[in-house]
Formats: sequence, C-alpha cells, structure tokens
Amino acid sequence: MKILLEQKFNFLNYSSEAFLIDLKHFNVNFDKMNLHEEISKEILDNDKNIIDTFEPIIAMTLVDKELLFLNNQVEINNFYLLDGHHRWNFALRTNQVSKLKCVLVSSSDVKIDSFKFQLNIEFNKFESLLNHNRFKVSKLYSKSLKFNNLNYSSEIYKNKLDLYNFKRELQENNIITPIVDQNFASKRVITFAPIEINEIVNLNYLLPPKSTWITPRI
Repeated sequence: MKILLEQKFNFLNYSSEAFLIDLKHFNVNFDKMNLHEEISKEILDNDKNIIDTFEPIIAMTLVDKELLFLNNQVEINNFYLLDGHHRWNFALRTNQVSKLKCVLVSSSDVKIDSFKFQLNIEFNKFESLLNHNRFKVSKLYSKSLKFNNLNYSSEIYKNKLDLYNFKRELQENNIITPIVDQNFASKRVITFAPIEINEIVNLNYLLPPKSTWITPRI
C-alpha cells in the first residue's frame, strides 16, 4: 500500500526514529501483516467502537531507513507486527483494520530480547525435568535457556525454534508464567535465547505467547 510519511513519532523512552501512519489503505488481499506470536486470549467486546481507544500498533519494515526519511511517500506491502497482536486480531475479526493507527519503525532500530518467565515449581523438580529432556550446562546462549545464572542446551532441541516448543510445553503446564515487570530480577527467572530479526522475518509458524520483548515500545 502507499504510505504518506508525514507525521514523525517520538518514543518516550527510546531514541528510535519512526512514523505514525494509518492503515486506511491496507488491503488484506494484497498487503500482509506478518505475526510472530500467538495471542493468549482474544479481545472480547461487543462494542466495536472500542477500537477508537486502542494505542497504535507497532510494525517493522525492511525498507532501508534512509529511504524512509528521504521520501514523503513509500510503497510497502509487507509489515512485521512487533507489538499489538491482540489489537490486530480484534481489528481483523471486526473488519476494522482501516481504523488502526500504526507506528512504523525500521528494522535497524529494532531490538529483540527474551521475555522473562518465573519458575512455578521447586528448583530440584525443574532440574529433574531438564535432565529428563537431556539439558546440560552450556557455554553458549544462542540455543539455550538461562536458569539460575547457567545456560542449558539439549541435543533434543537442536535449533532455537525447537527450544521454543519446549517453552510452549512449560507454559501450557503452568511450570513457568510470564513476568509483568521485565526489570524483575530473581533466581526464579528463566529466559530463552532471544529470537533474531532474520528469524522473525522467516518464521513459518507462530511462537508461544510472550516469547519476545521487543523495543522500542510505546
């Protein structure tokens, strides 16, 4: 779709440069908003006008940053949703995508960290679970989970996406739960090797909810 780059957006806590755009010309038949995470619960509200209260979603483009800031208008058909999966789901279900506001950022300004989770079982039980799944202490974090200041990787989970399937099992069995305050520090915190931008771009299925902590954020 054609996008007018007229309104710059300033984040409160990040120095990233961005534009505030609308999606009134977004055509679901030709344009694509690529998602990377499942949602835990849909926004259920009989009042469709609730969309007017939504904060803008945040989407990434692979268009070179210099091109964005040199032109007043660009054509973009591929977007990568960074924040706002629930709002996007609601807008899509209620045929109101055109009402959404979107903060458009360049991939060069995006940072992806692992979402912090809290362990809900005793340490020894979790260590037994790790042993059962052939997890061993590892020096590398790229395909590992971090627990109690140690990295663990397993031959069963040979790549990062396999590792996130293990994370899904832990979430579904309430062994770990997401932490609201991502600055929280504790020995009970567990993190998984963060997904990288190229992995977000090439994902062919959705990660479990709360898999990524992406900045900048509103």
